[in-house]
Amino acid sequence: MIKIAICDDEKFFADYLHSILDNSFKELCKSVEFFVFYDPLKMAEYMTFGNFDVVFLDIDMPCLSGFDIAKKICNTPNQKTKIIFISAMYDLVYESFEYQPFYFIKKGSEDVMIKDIQHLCKKIVNIFKINFKINVNICEQGIFELFTEDILYIKSEKHYIIYYLTCTDHPLKERTTIAQKKKELSSMFFVQSHQRFLVNMNHIVKVDLNADKIFLSDEKILPISKSFKAEFLKEYRLFKRGTILC
Repeated sequence: MIKIAICDDEKFFADYLHSILDNSFKELCKSVEFFVFYDPLKMAEYMTFGNFDVVFLDIDMPCLSGFDIAKKICNTPNQKTKIIFISAMYDLVYESFEYQPFYFIKKGSEDVMIKDIQHLCKKIVNIFKINFKINVNICEQGIFELFTEDILYIKSEKHYIIYYLTCTDHPLKERTTIAQKKKELSSMFFVQSHQRFLVNMNHIVKVDLNADKIFLSDEKILPISKSFKAEFLKEYRLFKRGTILC
């Protein structure tokens, strides 16, 4: 369970941010608990009794600023809280570096902010290793529960798809299409690299763009086809956010 705190003295915006985050996380996982504060003093008091995994802090607040709360977090021994600042004053982004923020969200364009937050939620889920659970109808065996982190990649074979797993050498087969599975898994860090392959990005070790190959954690090598290359690169770069591909 990820414990997430939101602190903004503007009640309307705090509730609005909570709504966006709640909807974004619901598409990804259910392991999130929210704490919303309109008073930074109350948040600071609550933090005396326990830490949060992620905090969204408005910077300009009365009594205690977002920077004041961030300083309190940074001075807590063994803390691993991810600090995310929110402000309309983008010139404060450089000043915020003192507190080693995980992210900085600028209040402004609604569309840009929502898109930014949705991507941020994926990063948070990935960092905290929240494991998605899906149900698959394995041929002749019935419904199985699979954890997405155990899926290396999925391969299409005619009217079936094959799951290749980290936990067993025996692939599992389900009667469905790769297009349907792609739609189901798109928010769970899977990307299509080829007409026949869906890849779990968490298991990608290296991408060779010159050879159009993907190297996985089990030493398996998968192809990147020309028709899916642009889509793959877009999704993988968003997933890595700043990692330089070879």
